[in-house]
Amino acid sequence: MHSTCRHPASSSPPAGGWPQISQASLGHLGKTDEVVELLRHLPYIRDDGETDTPQAAPGTRFVDWARLAARNLDAESARLATDGDEWEHVPAHVVGLAREGRSSFSFNLDTELGVVYWIKCPNQLRGAPRVEPVLDDPADYAPEAELAWRADGPGWAVSDLFEQLRGEFRELNFVPVGPKEVIDDYSNHSGESGDGSTAVLREVYRSHGWPDLDKYKKEDCLEAVRDTLQENYPDLLEEDSDEEDDE
Repeated sequence: MHSTCRHPASSSPPAGGWPQISQASLGHLGKTDEVVELLRHLPYIRDDGETDTPQAAPGTRFVDWARLAARNLDAESARLATDGDEWEHVPAHVVGLAREGRSSFSFNLDTELGVVYWIKCPNQLRGAPRVEPVLDDPADYAPEAELAWRADGPGWAVSDLFEQLRGEFRELNFVPVGPKEVIDDYSNHSGESGDGSTAVLREVYRSHGWPDLDKYKKEDCLEAVRDTLQENYPDLLEEDSDEEDDE
């Protein structure tokens, strides 16, 4: 069995950065030159506009700023899609890196502080993080209008945030159900809350060697995950995950 899913490529920027990203294309968003220059030089999981890109966390996909810059969205639509519901109170030096809908996790990078805020971070992680977040109180340094979104989740240094995310996958608190979708044990992000799917799939992954990559039998594991979903949780199957590859 082979998936017909075509993963959008993860692309590095060309020399000099993505040409479509500039103050000319993004200036209406009101972001600083530093933010725009950063976005010009980031790699992206490419969004072809037709198929969903892989989730980086449950319910959350990284923004493909290279594509967004070429779409000519109005400022409100672009800011809402990247900075979140509080976009009017997100300052020019902060940029949204990942988001997918109102209930999703999202990540806002403050380029002046070097801190990424995990918006809507689960309470379980707030109470027992793997990596200690920045403990400064936003009320001590941010305007009152910014406190709502800054207080909606802890902030980490960039490298620490990604280590926090990697830990969730290593421990299978975040569980992939296919090439593009991830579920978890936390509120609002499991495909079928309370159905036991995460515990069942966790055992499938572990029985195939995860997280020891020297022992992990990837293809056998993914086949077993598909079979388990088909038999027990068909609603969690990705639409094309069980189709035959016609090439």
